Amino acid sequence: MSRFLYLLSPFLLIIISLTVILVFIGLGFYAYPSADDFCMVTGVNQEGLFPHLWNHYFEWSGRYSGNAFYAIYPYLFGLFEGYPFIPIVLIICLTAAFAFFLTSLFRVKINFLILLISLCFICIYLLGLRHTASSLYWMAGSLSYQTANILILLTFGLIIQIIDRQRQH
Repeated sequence: MSRFLYLLSPFLLIIISLTVILVFIGLGFYAYPSADDFCMVTGVNQEGLFPHLWNHYFEWSGRYSGNAFYAIYPYLFGLFEGYPFIPIVLIICLTAAFAFFLTSLFRVKINFLILLISLCFICIYLLGLRHTASSLYWMAGSLSYQTANILILLTFGLIIQIIDRQRQH
């Protein structure tokens, strides 16, 4: 019986993790634009993309990459049509960034164990969010906060790879 549970445990972790992630993705279909989203779209329409981002960065918010995604997203996917897909894109990107970080850290290629650990980490991360609405479902917050998380994981993974290459030479 214990051998059966040992073999079954990774699949149970996958099922539980995917169930949790699907709940968060499903809740994303109830997300709709807020006042901030309309303000960004209006500003970009009136001033143009780069002038509005410049003014927004220096006068309102010092977060450039998150604001850039936030300003561009409605033009690529539509403000109303694409809004529910933001959590899906962010969860996939977070999982991929964490898997990249793990492959760099442990100097392995992507495999089943790395994907399983990444999936479990993202589940724990999502369940631990204090304000899910502003961190995942509100475009301004999610693209600002989660973009930073994705970029830091990618940066750490790249730093590890650079250090490894310098040691080899």
